[in-house]
Amino acid sequence: HLRHCEFYAESLDTLSGSLFQSGQADTLVEIERDLENVRGAWRYAVEARNAEMGRKVLIPAMILYEIRGWYPAGVGLFDSGAKAFTTESGSPEERVVGAMSTAFSCYFRALLGQPDVDSVLTAIAILRESDDTLGFWTSIQAVALTMGYAGQPEGFVKAADELIKVGETLD
Repeated sequence: HLRHCEFYAESLDTLSGSLFQSGQADTLVEIERDLENVRGAWRYAVEARNAEMGRKVLIPAMILYEIRGWYPAGVGLFDSGAKAFTTESGSPEERVVGAMSTAFSCYFRALLGQPDVDSVLTAIAILRESDDTLGFWTSIQAVALTMGYAGQPEGFVKAADELIKVGETLD
């Protein structure tokens, strides 16, 4: 079971770069074709508290759930990661996976009209201190969206500015 989950986590990690390119639609179809295996890899990572595997699944799953409009399922998926990978203790990698899970859950909550400003700001503070630039950049989107839905335009603009600055540093 572990090897099976590792295989799908590695596959997602390999495909994740193409999610930000013109081949995104084809990549999403490929990921969706193996959706049960993707979910299985996430469940295994959460149950085993395997942060390395969880990190490989996070961004591709977030993008897939967003584009497909699976917002309530996204809340459930990422809440499980936020609970398993606490942001208050654990290794730096566990804290990053927990913070990204929290940010992504907040993203989907905002889309459902339930913005959680405190949680998303706590998560982004942890990610701001990490070396995971792509995870931080992806999570800033959650801050911007949450601030917008919470009726905090100044917070939205601040997050959008940071999103642009960090985005310019990505390859």
